[in-house]
Amino acid sequence: MAGNFAVVFKLRLSEGTRAVKCFCRFLGDREARFIAIDKQLDISKPSSLTGFDYLSHGIVVEGRRYPILLMDWIEGPTLNVYIDEVLAKNNFREALESLAEDWCRVVKELDDCHIAHGDLQHGNIIITSEGIRLVDLDGTFVPGLTGQKAAELGHSHFQHPKRNVAFFDAGLDRFSSLVIYLSLLAIAERPTLWKTFHDENLIFTKQDFTDPARSVLFQSLSAMGGNVAQLADILKEACLDNPSRSPRLSDLVVVKESKLPSWMHNSPIVIVETKTREATNQDTSRVPGINGSPNGGALPTWQQSTTFPQPSSSSAPSPMQNPLPHTVQRSRAPYGASGTIPAQNTSPHRGHSSKGTTPDDDPIRGLLAAIFVPILIAFLIMCAPTLIVGLLKPVPSAFSPGEGVMQNDRGMVEQYLRKASQGDAEAQTNLGVMYANGRGVTRDYAEAYVWFSRAAAQGDTTAKSNRDQMGTYMTSEQIAEARKRAAAWKPVPARQ
Repeated sequence: MAGNFAVVFKLRLSEGTRAVKCFCRFLGDREARFIAIDKQLDISKPSSLTGFDYLSHGIVVEGRRYPILLMDWIEGPTLNVYIDEVLAKNNFREALESLAEDWCRVVKELDDCHIAHGDLQHGNIIITSEGIRLVDLDGTFVPGLTGQKAAELGHSHFQHPKRNVAFFDAGLDRFSSLVIYLSLLAIAERPTLWKTFHDENLIFTKQDFTDPARSVLFQSLSAMGGNVAQLADILKEACLDNPSRSPRLSDLVVVKESKLPSWMHNSPIVIVETKTREATNQDTSRVPGINGSPNGGALPTWQQSTTFPQPSSSSAPSPMQNPLPHTVQRSRAPYGASGTIPAQNTSPHRGHSSKGTTPDDDPIRGLLAAIFVPILIAFLIMCAPTLIVGLLKPVPSAFSPGEGVMQNDRGMVEQYLRKASQGDAEAQTNLGVMYANGRGVTRDYAEAYVWFSRAAAQGDTTAKSNRDQMGTYMTSEQIAEARKRAAAWKPVPARQ
């Protein structure tokens, strides 16, 4: 799986299935953040979070060492896939209400540990046979990070419209946890909301939070009455207030404590078709892929949902199916969702191994994996930044290597800046791309917005598209200031 900041590989080993996250962009304090998170999880580890090992020198590429994150692989559908499948069942309401109750317990446990995930959204919530699991801890807050700024702003369809990097404390998840809980209750009561409002979200979008008075969804929820209407009114007020004053979910809802694991809850039985996360478990909360928008735009193929049907005993296996044995196991899944998955180790816990013989036990296959997997990881790490920057739609440049431009990021920025300052729209667009990605310069969304605006003012449609997408990662105040700077700018005459 490839994201904006990292590439994640799923490795099937004899001792279990692991995920390896290779970072393809520099973040100065990344190691310090993960060390702080790891220390906190040693003190108090919520059941929804899984273990990881941060290896600061985990991989060598062209003689240089780079960090990797070794994680437990969590088997199960993401929240949006689960909802989509459950709604096709007769007892969807009971299943979703049971899921909402367990969501309250997960949120309260995090809050009690003074931990905030930082990016609660459907792609980071996995429904497993052992309960809800949260993945992607890059933006997580723990007490050891008090005083730091946020590393990311989260998925805009789940976050407070006024959230910024300065807001980074244990209350970070209050708004998004209410959004998810209310969405589950509303969909359970009125499933048509899912077909009407669901896209790259659950049912809410950033626009609903920015202007709740004109939101058709808020109007629909208020008309439903009962708990849904009451919670919708509370969320609407929270949208207009400071994000730090968003209410705790546990202050609004009575959290039913349970000493039983979620798979032992008295939940309705619902069979949910297994879907792979290799194609769906990428959040869109990060900075661009300018066109891979978390705000309703079409997603790249690797982010779209893919179904891998189980082979029947009478049919030949498809090359698209998992090349594991065709025997399947049925497990008691949470909220009545009994997942049907290929027979393999699906435990999210480190150190557990599959029972029985699988292809992973083949010593030759293991040797080949040990040789070729590191090579593949190294290759993708080298290629990923270039591929990701390509999503930003830079225009074909007159400053491509071979025509007098230094073949390094900083040199390219200098060349773009000189031409952009003289009013060259093409160079302005490319300079905006460099600022958006932090290539050769410190990443600066506002500066990227300014340069895209200057090019767009000259009729560059690519720059306009990039500028509009860039604005989804900025506050209204930042956008207003960037527009003012762009409007006041005048080109510098070229030297004779």
